[in-house]
Amino acid sequence: MGKATIINKIFLQKKLKEHLKLKLEEVGKLVVDRAQLVLEGELGHPTDRVKKHLTYKVVDDGVIIYTEDPVLGFLERGTKPHKIRAKKGKALAFQNTAGLKNFGKNVVVKAVNHPGTRNYEFLSQSLFISKSEIEYILQSK
Repeated sequence: MGKATIINKIFLQKKLKEHLKLKLEEVGKLVVDRAQLVLEGELGHPTDRVKKHLTYKVVDDGVIIYTEDPVLGFLERGTKPHKIRAKKGKALAFQNTAGLKNFGKNVVVKAVNHPGTRNYEFLSQSLFISKSEIEYILQSK
């Protein structure tokens, strides 16, 4: 009789762990999907960066949401003003989008002074917006 109790306890622990993993998978997917919508709303245009580079990993008792794309890190935390220099080529080339003079014309320069990027905190926003849905997922059967 004692062995049956141990087997049942192990069986229940295994089932609970499987159930929690499924719930955490749902939470990870929800937050990543919501992060894409938040960032697109903040930037004012669609972006595939989140879909391609933001992912999640379920660990024992939680979800880790991460990216290896430095641009998403810059958009989350922001950047200070900095200089951008050409790496492989000898120059940077882009279309002028500032001001009316020479708008749309091609510009070729060795370096530019970037004014910095504000922090969009799209992950924090997506977690905040998804709080009630996350609670619902974790409390549902």
